[in-house]
Amino acid sequence: MAAFAERQIARSAGTVMVGFGLSSLLGLANRMLYTRAFGSGQELDAFFAANRVPDILFNLMAGGALASAFLPTFAALLAQGDRARAWRLASGVGNLLILAVGLAAVLVGLAAPWLVENILGRGFNDPQQIRLTVSLLRIQLVAPVIFGISGLVMAILNAKQHFLLPALAPTFHWLGWILGTLFVVPRLGISGLAWGVLVGAVLHLSIQLPGLRRMRPQYAATLGLKDPTVRMVGRLMAPGM
Repeated sequence: MAAFAERQIARSAGTVMVGFGLSSLLGLANRMLYTRAFGSGQELDAFFAANRVPDILFNLMAGGALASAFLPTFAALLAQGDRARAWRLASGVGNLLILAVGLAAVLVGLAAPWLVENILGRGFNDPQQIRLTVSLLRIQLVAPVIFGISGLVMAILNAKQHFLLPALAPTFHWLGWILGTLFVVPRLGISGLAWGVLVGAVLHLSIQLPGLRRMRPQYAATLGLKDPTVRMVGRLMAPGM
């Protein structure tokens, strides 16, 4: 039994390492492609200034803090055989996540001109570059919502010792950027790279959905505000946030 467990851990670690290696290679290829397409000019500066806010929203509300708080709680319920309660927890956390990140994205979208002029693009002197940054920011604001759902799915799969699809998800994220650079940028310019971010977010989620379907999830339309396990996840997330 111990030898089997050791082999399982080794296979899981190997899967994660392979996924990390593929993600690093595609990330490098992606950087080479968009650098060749845009160099180091104002357009790329505007893109990365806009890209900061979606990253912050995701990391603040749905990044590592969510996974570290949700995964052990969800796994403990499954280990206890309380499958219905585990899926109510996942549903409540997922619904709250969509609501919170979605609301934050809407507010950021409304405040985008002020944010760019006063915070994100304080070094930008060209009004056209400021307007471009606002446009790129608004395009990318759907991404943190999708990544939040995808991060939750990743934690669910990891709780069931499914590592392959979550390990491949970052690779598919970079693939979205690459597709945007190759096929959308020639038509839309730098906006194509922003749309590539959205495609990458969708692919990051989509590659994991087959694994989730195999688990036969039980979705519940609830926020779970009175559920003690949902509250526990919130308390565990707070220090990480």
